[in-house]
Amino acid sequence: MPTPLISSRGSIVVKQPLANSRVHSPLTIAGDASVFEANLSWQVTDTAGRVLAKGFTTASAGAPERGTFSVVATYADPSSEAIAFAEVYTVSPRDGNIDEIVRVPIVLAPKG
Repeated sequence: MPTPLISSRGSIVVKQPLANSRVHSPLTIAGDASVFEANLSWQVTDTAGRVLAKGFTTASAGAPERGTFSVVATYADPSSEAIAFAEVYTVSPRDGNIDEIVRVPIVLAPKG
C-alpha cells in the first residue's frame, strides 16, 4: 500500500501524488503541514533540476496546528515518460535556504 511521504522533521506530509505514480498536467499536489505562518513553496522538477512548475501556497492553519493544502501544478506534458519530482518545502526566514522538504518521485506521462 503506497504511503504518503513525510519530511525529515514530520512537519510536511504529501498525500498526493503518491511516490512513483504516473501523472499528467495539471497535477494536484496535496497533503498537510504544520509550518511557520502556514507558508509552503512547491515545485515540479525534472531529474536535471529544471523547474517545470512552481508556486507558493498556505496551509489551512499555521504551526503549531496542522493545516491542509492543495495546489494544481500546470506544466507541459513530455513527449515520452520522464522521471520527475513533486516537491513541497519551507524556506528559512533567516537565510532563504530550504528548511524542510518532501520530494515525491513521479513519472510524467505523455498526453494520451
